[in-house]
Amino acid sequence: NLYDLAPAQLEATLTEVVSPPFRVRQIIEWLHERGVSSFDAMTNLPRELRAQLAERFSVAFPEVVERTPPAADGSRKYLFRLGDGNRIESVYMPMGERTSVCLSSQAGCAVGCTFCVTGFFGAGRNLTPSEMLGQFFTIQHEHAVPRERLNVVFMGMGEPLLNFENLTATLDVLYT
Repeated sequence: NLYDLAPAQLEATLTEVVSPPFRVRQIIEWLHERGVSSFDAMTNLPRELRAQLAERFSVAFPEVVERTPPAADGSRKYLFRLGDGNRIESVYMPMGERTSVCLSSQAGCAVGCTFCVTGFFGAGRNLTPSEMLGQFFTIQHEHAVPRERLNVVFMGMGEPLLNFENLTATLDVLYT
């Protein structure tokens, strides 16, 4: 999944298989700025290149299996199913001029804080960058909120710093 590669890795990987170089920049823009979930969405790329990319790579996101109705304050919870069947939650929270999205960084949690129900279920696994970015882009697209108006918070399921490498790769995409 191309979303699992840190920006420098993504550029290096694409440079090996995509020519001319400006096409690499276009693909990165589609992924990191627009957050597309299919190669077919990359409409300024030749059809043949999109097909070649789809044969070699993926750009999959977790599947939304449930959305709560908006609460009185406009907030909304999302339940995502990961490729291995694990489920995670995210929250959309409009707050005036800004909007916050709370993203999970793990499926389960090994910390076991007494105040948190996630720890009751025990350790799970770290989420990949594609799973964290998938939460973000799904919510951003559904609510059409410009990125510059979004606050990102990692919380909920898991302790984000226990997934440091994948967390920083995700943040590199969101804030570069």
